[in-house]
Amino acid sequence: MSLRQIQLSSILILLAMLLVAPTIGFAQTNTTVCQTTVAQAVTQIGVNCANRTLGTACYGFPVIESNLDGSIDPATFDAIGEYVPLADVIHLRPQAIDTRNQTWGITVLNMQASLPSGLTDNVVVIGLGGLEIENGVASDNVFTPLAQPVSVTTTAAGELREVTMSPLSANVIGQVPSGAAVSADALSQDGNWIRIIYQGQPGWLAKSAFGTNAVQGIPTLDGLIAMQSFYTRTGIAGIGGNPCAIAPSTVVVQGPRNAPVDVIINNVNIRIESTIVVRTLQGGEPIGRQMEIIVLSGAAIIMPDSGERIIVPAGYKILVNLGPDLLSLGIEGDADERSVVSFAQPTLLTQQEIDALSILERIPRNILNYIIDLPEILTPSGTTRIITRIIFNDPQALAKVREFCASGELPTAICQIFGL
Repeated sequence: MSLRQIQLSSILILLAMLLVAPTIGFAQTNTTVCQTTVAQAVTQIGVNCANRTLGTACYGFPVIESNLDGSIDPATFDAIGEYVPLADVIHLRPQAIDTRNQTWGITVLNMQASLPSGLTDNVVVIGLGGLEIENGVASDNVFTPLAQPVSVTTTAAGELREVTMSPLSANVIGQVPSGAAVSADALSQDGNWIRIIYQGQPGWLAKSAFGTNAVQGIPTLDGLIAMQSFYTRTGIAGIGGNPCAIAPSTVVVQGPRNAPVDVIINNVNIRIESTIVVRTLQGGEPIGRQMEIIVLSGAAIIMPDSGERIIVPAGYKILVNLGPDLLSLGIEGDADERSVVSFAQPTLLTQQEIDALSILERIPRNILNYIIDLPEILTPSGTTRIITRIIFNDPQALAKVREFCASGELPTAICQIFGL
């Protein structure tokens, strides 16, 4: 190689180094800012939203853009630590992470959904920006249960059924003896069942188990709780900085450990027991053509009161295919939702998909009913027949899966993955 060629090669190498070095430095800086912002945001919601007020949304971390009922002053919900009643929410838009201003919009909702009044735990919905959560319960369809349940005593024994929206088809989970003290807050729409709590366990008990006058004044469950139905789309890009892989745009929904919860998300009826993650694909605006439901603990039942219900166990996901047309389905009146077309079959999560949600394990315990503990996918190597296993550190995460495997409601192939 000539001296001139050597000099030219040296110049090209130097130029390449000058071009690459700022990029590497920026990537490292951006990653550091992402980690700092996410850590601060997740830690702070444990302080900012420590007061878990039922029926409210909390301004967990900035920035959250909100559209509220016209009677509500927007200034009452524009700073961290402030709360707004769910019934007054039209939409909430926690913004995507902004690495320039070090913000990441997070809102924490505490709702009653299908649970009776008086339970220690409720339904926690956490929106990790950028996304939109739009209320799907019109004001004329909002049911307001008793704030304080009524104490009553049974006059006859009866079966206690799961506290779902349809008591007639709900599973029997126990017995309530005659002379038992229970708390009651709602009467079923058909007038035949009373929603109660007995020894800490929520459920439905036949009205015939009570005296004639014992349940007077209890309201009839003729609608949905505020925000029990909502529409969401995720992956909405921010305006400052670059996206961060460690700051996923997701909606987390967690119910109590010991009770199913009925919610409606993007017009899909879902019975949760007890932690799921929801996001739309492809992300952004307008809403994508699929919704992904990931089950992290327990199980979710899609279309639970139909003859075509689908059980999605912990460690699995299901894709919901949405229609081609944009429709106005929420209460806001703008056409930014899609109809439900079909459901795919549940599939096992990959370790990569689980790892992408690792930030959820850092959500403070005081915000949740229980800490989120992600599973691990274990695929042994070096054998002729590879058997994939899904491992949970939390034994309670598999309680519902064991029930469904024991009853034969889950396929043997899926039960084997859990070692059941």
